[in-house]
Amino acid sequence: PLTRVHEMNPVRRRDGPWGYGYLWWVFDRPELGEPYQGAYSGLGAVGQHILVMPNLDLVVAHKTRPGQDRSVSHGEFVQVLDLLVKARAGRAGAQDRPLDLLLINGHVLDGAGNPWVKQDIGILGARIAFVGNARDARVTARDTVDLAGLVITPGFVDMHSHAEFDSPHGRAALSFLYQGITTAVIGVDGGGQSNLRETFEEYARRGIALNALSYVGQGAARGAAMGAADRPPTPAELAAMKAYVRKGMEGGALGLSTGLFYSPGFFASTDEVVELNQVAAEYGGIYDTHDRDLGAAYKGIGYINSTKEGIEIGERAGTPVIFSHFNPQGRHNYGRAPEGARLIEEARARGVNVMAAQHPYNATQSSLSAYVIPRWAAVGGHQAMVRRFDDPAIARRLDVEIMEMLEIRGGASKIRFVDERAE
Repeated sequence: PLTRVHEMNPVRRRDGPWGYGYLWWVFDRPELGEPYQGAYSGLGAVGQHILVMPNLDLVVAHKTRPGQDRSVSHGEFVQVLDLLVKARAGRAGAQDRPLDLLLINGHVLDGAGNPWVKQDIGILGARIAFVGNARDARVTARDTVDLAGLVITPGFVDMHSHAEFDSPHGRAALSFLYQGITTAVIGVDGGGQSNLRETFEEYARRGIALNALSYVGQGAARGAAMGAADRPPTPAELAAMKAYVRKGMEGGALGLSTGLFYSPGFFASTDEVVELNQVAAEYGGIYDTHDRDLGAAYKGIGYINSTKEGIEIGERAGTPVIFSHFNPQGRHNYGRAPEGARLIEEARARGVNVMAAQHPYNATQSSLSAYVIPRWAAVGGHQAMVRRFDDPAIARRLDVEIMEMLEIRGGASKIRFVDERAE
């Protein structure tokens, strides 16, 4: 018979090191399917076996008394357990405990690239408790939704996310959840910080509605080591940048991100970025890049050369490469996407794991300075840039170049302000 927890151990052991909980582990074996998923199993110190199966509201336990009962073997316990589970599962599958929600007739994708299958999904509480044919399994639920013609998938991963988890609104992440996004990859565009261990601990403490992954950023590393300087780093500065990246990787970063289109990342050479990416490579990291010139950079290196540089940085360092935005921009690049795609296919053919992401809309979002301030005018940081506008001769040059930058994007009428802050 079942007894209170403390009675599962003899008196002499209740207060000793062998007390309740000795040798417990999670018994979660997906290959066994329901009802074992989510169950807990353990062996006690003196021969007890116990299994708790939340999906069946079932606890099976065997207790022995030293000197009076023999210990039951694992095999004997499993034989009895199988009989109990089959009997209990049969009743539960029929009517014993209805699920909260049953999704029927949907096309289910497993997220592993396999073709869809027609299956029913049962939900109990906050967990999936059934996958299969509900009618054959005699599964019922309080609410049933017919999803014929619709697709059921695992949560989507936003691979280039600017989710912010510092405010209650950001932590709730409703704009993501309403789109089916359950995982956000942050620290992109070269902005990922190095103190990821502390950041993740804070997310866990305060709670966020999404799963979160992060890169450590090359731009953040350069800014921390040398500000907005437009020059090669000294050996000490390069060492500081490498240490920044290493700290991020050891804190759990996916890899190195760059925003070579932005300052201060723009001021780094290809060789400098390769050196930082080699640190990420030591940890099996990924190189994720908002590359230097999507075609809309002012007096840039061009769409094709920018694609080549992104591939080179990953190939030389030995990391996979992800192009954050594989969208050739600017009127002059319309129709040129196949040229960049060809470079990626050639790199993959020689063994470089290159991937590219593309957003399915014809607009971009960034800061105004990124779109209308020439990179030379941003050298030295914000205050230095403002002082340049106060110089009449420099301001006249800026007037011309700003209009040229806007023309690349179709003119000033194409810019829309969406930040409601007055400043």
